[in-house]
Amino acid sequence: MGKRGPLPGSMRLVAQNRTSSGVPDTEVLPAEVNGRPIPPVPTSLGSAGRAMWQQTWTNATWLSPTLDLWAVSQLCEIVEERAVYQELLEESGPVVTEAIVTPVGHVVGERVLMHPAEQAIRRAERRIGELAAELGLSPKSRARFGLDLVELEQRKESLMAGRRKGTTA
Repeated sequence: MGKRGPLPGSMRLVAQNRTSSGVPDTEVLPAEVNGRPIPPVPTSLGSAGRAMWQQTWTNATWLSPTLDLWAVSQLCEIVEERAVYQELLEESGPVVTEAIVTPVGHVVGERVLMHPAEQAIRRAERRIGELAAELGLSPKSRARFGLDLVELEQRKESLMAGRRKGTTA
């Protein structure tokens, strides 16, 4: 239950399976990318969140499984929320109707409104964009961080070679 009452259905999907410390329970999916383990996927994630989890840890080799775990978890949870809102929108259509009621209580008509899920999707997409930028997941944010992929790969190779020799570059 949220501070202002029960959580909507889509929020319940994200809020369940939490430990007392607030860290999501996880299911173990052993995977590695270039010898680097990918953190286990939180069990609270559905298919959209799981896909983002795998994609993020597989492609964003500069992320630290220790330091960036919370931010990636947030990103994936919001991607999952967005998918739930999108499914709801597809089921019920882009508009909803609302009764127009007089002060006496008589229904005198209907008003057509944008579906509330539209606004929720926009908020989720805005937050996804913010988190993706923080994590360096777009070309613009990587450029801002100075993380050109070629340069990043060269740095990585240099560090790996230094480790093999017993020194750091």
